[in-house]
This record gives sequence, C-alpha cells and structure tokens, in this order.
Amino acid sequence: MPNESNIYSIRQGKDIALIFINDIMAVHSSAMYVYIKPLIEENKIKTIWINLNKCKTIDSTTIGTLVKMHKMLEEKRGCLFLCNPSKDVKMNLEWMGLIDFFNVQQKIVFTRIEKRFMNDIPLLKGRLTSEFVLDALEEILKISPHLKEEYKKLFNILHQDIKKKKHKK
Repeated sequence: MPNESNIYSIRQGKDIALIFINDIMAVHSSAMYVYIKPLIEENKIKTIWINLNKCKTIDSTTIGTLVKMHKMLEEKRGCLFLCNPSKDVKMNLEWMGLIDFFNVQQKIVFTRIEKRFMNDIPLLKGRLTSEFVLDALEEILKISPHLKEEYKKLFNILHQDIKKKKHKK
C-alpha cells in the first residue's frame, strides 16, 4: 500500500486545483473524496481543475470517484476539468468510454507551483473500504455499462468481503 498522498491541492476562492502525481489508486481517491465532498456540499468550491500530466496511471476506483465528484458538482452548477491527461490516462478513459463524459482540456498551462506551497491530501489509514470501491465502480457502470463483464469478478470479491464483514458484527 502506498504511503504518499500523490495528490496535492491549492485553493483560491471557489476554485481548487488538484495535481495527481505518479500512480493514483483507490487509497488516494478515498482520501481525496473525504477532503473534497464537504467542500462541494457546502458550496465552498464550484470548479475543480485536475492536472494529470504527471500522473502515470489511475485506477478504476479513482475514475469512479471522479465520476461521482463530477456529478455532485453538476448538481451544484459547478465543473470538473481533467487537464493535460498523460497518454496512458487518456487511453484508459477512452477504453472505458468516459473520455466524452468528462470535460477534458489539453494544453492548459498550470503555472509552475512549488510543491512546498501546496497542501498534500493525506492518506486515511484504515478508511478504504470495499463499499467505497464498489460505489466508485458502480458510478463507472452507470455511464459505461459495457464494462460490466470486465468487473464481474471484482464485484463478486467486493460483495463477498462486505458480506463477511457484516457477519463479523
């Protein structure tokens, strides 16, 4: 499990810029969602700019989380922009049939911001749950139902894990 956040933020007014660095996985998206969700719900932010040019890979849980955040912002008349996706990230979004769902911007110039001026979004120890991953994947399937067969095995594993945890209680 990674121990670095790999997601950095800087906020100005009702805009927030997130910078994804290296590999972004479920544990990162869970921390990001916990940080961003109340800001959206309380109308503290209206626009999220996510710079992906330094992002090597992004997993399906993260993509599902971005779908959920995008929908939340749309309900509040806000926007989520995916900026400068790397070749691999863009190919993944295209394969999933989600490239047109998101507002993808190329050649958006992010001024060079020193990492020391940015806030990292810390990982949440023990907060990544099977329910969170399952919910994120279901968001993807609402838009790209053709992926259902691809995720069938993972859905079964997640449902079994959730059921097992409920029986322990």
